[in-house]
Amino acid sequence: MDLRFGWMVCAILIFLINPSSSVQAQRSETAQQSADISPFQLAVDESRSNMMADPTVALAAAERAESIVGRDFPGWTGTTELATAWWLQAEALTRLARPDEAHPVAQRALARLGTADHSTKLYADILLSLGRTSKTLGEHGQALENYQRAYEVYLELGETRSQSIILQSIASLYNDARQHQRAADYYADAIARYQDPSLDLSAFNNIANVYTEIDRREEASEYFGRARAIAQEMGSTMLEARILNNTASMYVAFGDFLAAEESVDLAFEVAGDLSGAEWSRFMWGVRAQAAAGQGRNREARGYIERTFEGVDLTTTSHHFTKFHGAATNIYEALGEYQNAMPHLRAFKRLEDESHEFSGSANTALVGAQFDFAEQELQIEQMRIESLEQDLQLSEVRSSRRIFAVFGLLAITVLILIVVYMRHRAARQRADDLEQALFFDTETGLPSRQGLLRQVGQRARAYGSPVAVIALQIERHSHLEGVLGFAKFAQLQTAMARRIERNTADVEVSLISSGVLGVALNTDIDNTILSECSRMQDYLNYPIRLDNIDIDINVIVGFAVHSDSETCVKNAMIAVQQAEEDNSHCGGFDADKYGDPSENLALMSRMLAATKNGDMQMHYQPKLHLRTGVFGAAEALCRWVDPERGMISPDAFIP
Repeated sequence: MDLRFGWMVCAILIFLINPSSSVQAQRSETAQQSADISPFQLAVDESRSNMMADPTVALAAAERAESIVGRDFPGWTGTTELATAWWLQAEALTRLARPDEAHPVAQRALARLGTADHSTKLYADILLSLGRTSKTLGEHGQALENYQRAYEVYLELGETRSQSIILQSIASLYNDARQHQRAADYYADAIARYQDPSLDLSAFNNIANVYTEIDRREEASEYFGRARAIAQEMGSTMLEARILNNTASMYVAFGDFLAAEESVDLAFEVAGDLSGAEWSRFMWGVRAQAAAGQGRNREARGYIERTFEGVDLTTTSHHFTKFHGAATNIYEALGEYQNAMPHLRAFKRLEDESHEFSGSANTALVGAQFDFAEQELQIEQMRIESLEQDLQLSEVRSSRRIFAVFGLLAITVLILIVVYMRHRAARQRADDLEQALFFDTETGLPSRQGLLRQVGQRARAYGSPVAVIALQIERHSHLEGVLGFAKFAQLQTAMARRIERNTADVEVSLISSGVLGVALNTDIDNTILSECSRMQDYLNYPIRLDNIDIDINVIVGFAVHSDSETCVKNAMIAVQQAEEDNSHCGGFDADKYGDPSENLALMSRMLAATKNGDMQMHYQPKLHLRTGVFGAAEALCRWVDPERGMISPDAFIP
């Protein structure tokens, strides 16, 4: 993302401080505990606790930990201790936007472990750091490899929180490749894998950024609001200020400059003293964009100068791309063209790097055969070289008409060749973009976008709403963890091919990991139910992968709707409803689904109720009928809301 802080993609390591009212009471106990901890461990703990709040302090503590290792182990360096110190240094350098320095430090930490046990959390944590720095440096293939290796270790150790961090990191790769919907799916999977305030904040922020990129303002606003609420619960004004600034940047993207100005002003108010905060320059940049958007260019010039104060314009990172563009427009509007030119050059440099960055990510994720930007450059270079050669030939042999004619014919042929090559490249590029948008890269099956397109086409041809059947593999998360990404993709492909062989006129799509989708040209429930039953029968037989028979069961849901996206969404909801009813098949029940906004509001009130004591415990005696003795009691939860009164367990337990 251009300026919405890559630091959010990293795992947010925040350790909450005790409320101020209890600090005095615990001070003596903390001092006693500190006395029992080694100086090395104290330095490590200090680095961890400051990693998000103040990476500069975290880096200094990690360097101190390294020096303590050398002092406490004279003549010999502790392998694990030194690797830990270097890993923390790499993490801090990454958060300080110094990936060039962080990458070799993380490599040194990995090398220090040597042939030591590679199934430890430290080993996986270092791989995760290497993945982050590789991604920042544009080495997406290496980043993905490191993420996958780290994920396997976390899976073996049962570290679900770390698995969630890996999923968010992979989502950032899809974001770099501009496969935004795929990125949003991974962020959602990360939230489902592990619930944690700091990780949820990161995921909500990144999902909001994704929705901003694909012009879905309402969803983006909602997720920024959820991220800010978590930051407020944490009591972190720094995180809240950054979320507010990201929100302001969203408003700028949608042209609502007044709302952007209000949001960034609130960010400055929340942040308070920003002295020494490097990230504050991005807040000045958004303020400049908001002022310029309202025609206040002289005021905007002052803000944009604060943004680039002390910054070398020839080496800025991609976070500054849109600010360079804003600076160019501001200076041009004021007639200060000499000031505008350096920013225009920097904007062009970063735009070119952005294309290369996206191409690298697609190469790693989509498996593209070539880099489009580089290919265009090669073709253009070929055209220039060919024309130069023809020009020289024409000048040398201009005295001979016959050779001039041949030269002209040669130029014509070369131009025709170049035109043909450009046309073929453009067609190939369009095919690759369509492949990336409408097909899943791992399985080769049509993606959710492909299914949406297919549903729309069928509905227009059929002249009536069509049905979508969703087939969810039971225990698909467990199967994916056991088989690995590649084998699980093969399993889903094999299931899809079996359904297509046994069902006429269908093309199976991949709605999400572990969920297949099928569109049918019918809106009759009995016909749809019959097809659901037949598909379940096809999948009753084991699927063989690498000489292993894998038994699978599916839960089927279906829906009929005239709108493609609503139809697919309702089919997914029908799967959930079938699970809740302990059934293996069911259609979408709108009455049971109810109002989603009401469910969200009830969920928020329930979380508050668990904190303020509105949840009550009741005990129902259990009578033994033969003896007449009360032998036990059943514990029941009852919720009495101050505003709505008694709320039924049927409403809040699901």
